[in-house]
Amino acid sequence: MKKPVQNPQPPMPRWLTQTLVVASFAVLTGLGAWSLVTWYRSNTVPLPYTTDTALREFSIADESVRVPANIVQLSSANVRQNIGQLDLTLLWPGLVGFSQENRDLFLTEAGARSLIFAAVEKRGNPADMTNRLENVYVPLFDGTPSDGPAGLTFQKLKAGVGYDGEQLAIYAGDDGVWAARCQLESPNGPQVTTCLRDFHVGNNLVVRYRFATELLSQWREIETAMREAALKWVAQP
Repeated sequence: MKKPVQNPQPPMPRWLTQTLVVASFAVLTGLGAWSLVTWYRSNTVPLPYTTDTALREFSIADESVRVPANIVQLSSANVRQNIGQLDLTLLWPGLVGFSQENRDLFLTEAGARSLIFAAVEKRGNPADMTNRLENVYVPLFDGTPSDGPAGLTFQKLKAGVGYDGEQLAIYAGDDGVWAARCQLESPNGPQVTTCLRDFHVGNNLVVRYRFATELLSQWREIETAMREAALKWVAQP
């Protein structure tokens, strides 16, 4: 069976990757990991966010995207206006951006469970995740579904088709259908596991967002908030 093409996930900020490398070194050398990580980030890693709340405008696939500066991952924007993908980080609840008051939630592993990592980019698929459910995912179902929170069911997918370790979180009711790809167990121990979801916006853009599985009980509220935010970010056709 031909493997379905997977969309890239919105990336974790670069500082988190650097932090994990330093933390591993600290453990191997017997040093205090937390103090070393704190020193490293404060002295060598530039802050990946700004506290500036002014709107910044970007052009993606010839469409205008206007977002508050303090939700932008600076390494993604790189002070350029014409970009292929705009990476954003938002604090839940409220989808608020970085500030001095909440900086610890943005810059520590403990806060990662409350962050939503999003990306706005050109559509690579004519169907969003909900509309891919029947044609792409249903043929890959394996086994019987299990109950999840807030009206969701979890459905395992066949092994070896590109979604190993993932399950679909699905809602299907009279008021609509919702689906997200979720990693319910971390293969590397006690790490934050996440769900990935996308929807279309504007003429030719997609918003892809990733959030902690611990927030699945709030999937309705998160989806509503993300769609409302996207309508403000992107000029509508």
